[in-house]
Amino acid sequence: MVKKALGRGLGALFPQEDLKKDTAFIPLTIIRPNPYQPREDYSNSQIENLIESIKSKGIIQPIVVRRSGKVYELVCGERRYRAAKKVGLKDIPVIIKDLSDREVLEIALIENLQRKDLNPIEEAKAFNRLIKEFKLTQSDVSRVVGKERSTVANRLRLLKLPLSIQSMIKRNEVSEGHARALLSLNDETSMLSIAKEIIQKKLSVRDVERLIQKRTVKRKKGERKDPFTNEAERILREKFGTRCTIQKRGNTGKLIIEFYSQEDLERLLEILSVSID
Repeated sequence: MVKKALGRGLGALFPQEDLKKDTAFIPLTIIRPNPYQPREDYSNSQIENLIESIKSKGIIQPIVVRRSGKVYELVCGERRYRAAKKVGLKDIPVIIKDLSDREVLEIALIENLQRKDLNPIEEAKAFNRLIKEFKLTQSDVSRVVGKERSTVANRLRLLKLPLSIQSMIKRNEVSEGHARALLSLNDETSMLSIAKEIIQKKLSVRDVERLIQKRTVKRKKGERKDPFTNEAERILREKFGTRCTIQKRGNTGKLIIEFYSQEDLERLLEILSVSID
């Protein structure tokens, strides 16, 4: 089954000998884009390079499609498909596979992850789609894509950010490290304000953590936290990707690690190596 090969790469799904044996040619006009394609943005330069390659050598590697009524849906090879249309090809080499909706999304996701084509927001949306549409757990997604469960959980948390900040991440104006720091804030206005400062002042992740600490730490009148406590809170926020507060009373006190959903709690327990049967 295809499902058993997921996480080992597309080579395990579609062995080269099968690709050569099953290749057919069909008209481009009866191929439709992949409705489960996780990638939203494509580099014009990459498409142009492919166009030149196709003009000189043709399409060396077939695209993968599945039947959908009287037409075919693209599974793998979105850039080759787009470049072939721009070149004006009438027919294109394809491998026709019988795949479910879930398998199509999983394969498209793996293809992009292997090529490192997806930005963190595109990854997060694809993970979320697997969970929402196909009832997978975060652990299931982790196995499918070959990533740690904590990585999957951290990607999904990015979808809690305002859409404008998600767009900044997609444009590579705000890094994933910046985003994790912003997630420790409770209100959208503060997130947007600091996100703009990140871009305007080219702030590092450490700069942002310090800025958030100054804006969010609530102290009683005359109360000040010592440098060790401030640094400890910063390190904990970075490790757990959430707001962490140390409340000291003499030599005793509390360490508060905040979470915002059941899945967020499970993510923190995993970081702490806590297993609950």
